[in-house]
Amino acid sequence: MVLRKGTVAEIPPGAVRLTPEEAVRYQFDAVKKWKPQSEMRQCLLPKSALFLIGMPIVTVSTIAVTFLHYKYGTSELLLMNSPCMPCIQGRTVLLVGLFGTLYPLIGSSFGNMLQAQRMDTIYLPSLNKETKKFFQTWQQMVQKNSNFLTKVLAVNVIVAVVVAHLQLKAFYRLNQQDY
Repeated sequence: MVLRKGTVAEIPPGAVRLTPEEAVRYQFDAVKKWKPQSEMRQCLLPKSALFLIGMPIVTVSTIAVTFLHYKYGTSELLLMNSPCMPCIQGRTVLLVGLFGTLYPLIGSSFGNMLQAQRMDTIYLPSLNKETKKFFQTWQQMVQKNSNFLTKVLAVNVIVAVVVAHLQLKAFYRLNQQDY
């Protein structure tokens, strides 16, 4: 059976009319029965796959940056545990650089590569069998976007420096206030 979309006037005699839901079900069944299956995997890729890969990475990154910044930045500043204020700024920049940029880059690229491998959308070396080739492929993909990734890292570092500086200013203002 062939599906065609058209007006009522264009329907040939003896044709079976399907509702949109029936048409989708028919096409989905045809995709599932297609041989070789690897040619149709793209049709089965759920739209939520990128969301499902990205959300845990973003959530862990956000929680890590928030918790670690509070522990090693804000609380150190408020309790005056560190005689070196630029050290607190440096820690803040390091935390944001690692957990705000590099961890999501590594996590999302690995997650997307493993999803593509599982869905057989493109050929990727197996992480279990060809580990060295897998990491070489990952490195090539990252290097293609190195300019963009460097800019993202730079923006994150600049924002971290500005936020740490504003925190220091607010802390000094608080300590200079007469009660």
